[in-house]
Amino acid sequence: MDASVQSPAWRPPYLSYRTLVWFLDHEVHSAPLPPRIDRSYLHGYAVTTQAQLLKILGLLELVDLSTGTVRPRLRTVTGKPDVRRDVMRQWARSFYREQLELADEHASSMALYASFTRHGITGATLRKAVAFFLALCGDVELASSPHFRPVPQKGALIQEQPVASLGSSDASIRHEEFTFGPAGGIAVWTDLDWSQLPQETVDRLQRLLRELGRLAGPPAGNGDTAGPP
Repeated sequence: MDASVQSPAWRPPYLSYRTLVWFLDHEVHSAPLPPRIDRSYLHGYAVTTQAQLLKILGLLELVDLSTGTVRPRLRTVTGKPDVRRDVMRQWARSFYREQLELADEHASSMALYASFTRHGITGATLRKAVAFFLALCGDVELASSPHFRPVPQKGALIQEQPVASLGSSDASIRHEEFTFGPAGGIAVWTDLDWSQLPQETVDRLQRLLRELGRLAGPPAGNGDTAGPP
């Protein structure tokens, strides 16, 4: 299992973790396995889910990543949740090494998100990939920082929130993207306790965000920007 976050082509899974667990613990166990798993075997799933299932099965070395040929390991984990967890725990320690180091340091959610975005994982893919990682840690009992949280749903621009609502004692994590057509875009993350900032600073930050919005036009859609699986 050589895939690691150091690879420039690192692409984490972003399917529903529950779907993967159901597939391995129940669905595959319900009938004899074919010698090869392909999209026709996964006909009951959406096309994007089929691709992600095939990818994670390959990453876990349960099937051959290029051909879909079933490997003996798949037969040992199907219907055996404890064995599956052991296999996934071993894989995760290598594949998510950077994220698990952050967990050991009790890092913030922002640090976790950055460990994905530096590899080009953004938008809806970021939200799903982080959710998969957090669910995996919980299922196989890997350490997770008490500060790790799922990526917030993309919502209104920060400047559209009343200052009073931002001035709570808890830091408010927000994410917004501004696109500039084929030239690219600007992603803005904030993790601030706005009540601790001088009002002048709050006003200037909000003016800056409004100006970005005017320059870029409508906010970017919540699409999958990480490329094909």
